[in-house]
Amino acid sequence: MSSMSSMSSMSSMSSVRSFRIALVAAALLVAGDTLGCNDATNKSCPAVAGVFQAQYQQIEGSCPATFDGNQLNIARDDVGNVTKVETRLSDIVRTSFILKGCSIGMKQEIEAMGRVQSEIAGDLHVDSDAALSGQLMRTVYSDTGIACHGVYEAHFTRQGVVIGAATQAAQQ
Repeated sequence: MSSMSSMSSMSSMSSVRSFRIALVAAALLVAGDTLGCNDATNKSCPAVAGVFQAQYQQIEGSCPATFDGNQLNIARDDVGNVTKVETRLSDIVRTSFILKGCSIGMKQEIEAMGRVQSEIAGDLHVDSDAALSGQLMRTVYSDTGIACHGVYEAHFTRQGVVIGAATQAAQQ
């Protein structure tokens, strides 16, 4: 009888554990739906498209407090995970971003002489159809490793609109 009650208690512990896992999974799904995390086409967020330029304010770090950032180009038909590469005279700018709900996860790398010179990465929030904001981490590399890093508050404002491959200045 002892082994029978032992098996019964193991079975009930397993049932309780399964119930707890199911309860946690259901709570995460509900929280994700409530926060808009499970809906890539969240209708409560404005549609974002255009050429955005950022202003950065350093929060902490060893990099200079100010720097010239590159533009973030988001086309009307960009959805999901997008990577864009811009080849310029002296460098290559590689921008990757993920549009999900009211958030944009982004990473932008500057490459020159065959190696990444600097990068910024972080999450942006869609404030309006013409404004994005969030914290980004900037890392600058040297020949021997990391030269500096810093955390910045970034405010992106739309400077123009992207129409296919062409860009037009935003009308004020």
